[in-house]
Amino acid sequence: YNTFSNEPQPDLTKVVFKTDETVEHEALVQPWTSYQWLLGTGMEIPAGEESVVHSWGADPFSLPVDIFGGATTGLRIYSASLHMHNLGVAGRTYIDRGDGTEECMLNIDDYDFGWQRSYVFSEPTILRKGDKLMIECEWDNSAANQPYQNGKKVEPVDQKWGEGTTDEMCIGFFYAVPLFD
Repeated sequence: YNTFSNEPQPDLTKVVFKTDETVEHEALVQPWTSYQWLLGTGMEIPAGEESVVHSWGADPFSLPVDIFGGATTGLRIYSASLHMHNLGVAGRTYIDRGDGTEECMLNIDDYDFGWQRSYVFSEPTILRKGDKLMIECEWDNSAANQPYQNGKKVEPVDQKWGEGTTDEMCIGFFYAVPLFD
């Protein structure tokens, strides 16, 4: 629904739902980003900068709000996605394990705004208490990487978190099942 470069077109979206009476495990789609970024601080992307990287992570089980609804011991994560806007050039999501090792879940070296999809793992990964769920994004806010508007390249402006396509974001989404073992 980006009309920044094109005239509005009729919506051709279709949605198909399948429902079951019961499921083996209830799953969740967990958004993951810094609350400070949402409040407009800590994710500054200065005008003219060719490479700006911001990262954030936390042990989701140590947050003050129980986002998983119970005494979970971990998460079984089945897929990951990464969302930025037009200035995004690279990003990754990973687990910083409590033992000091790192496990990559998603690494996109050449990000494209049109790739807003979920990437399903061949095998799920387990996140346990003490592990940190991490996200990292890189943007190019140089004059050469600006979009066109009315046939002219726009000038770079300072960016931070925003809902509009001409603003920026850094958010991951994880499809997971809470573990209670």
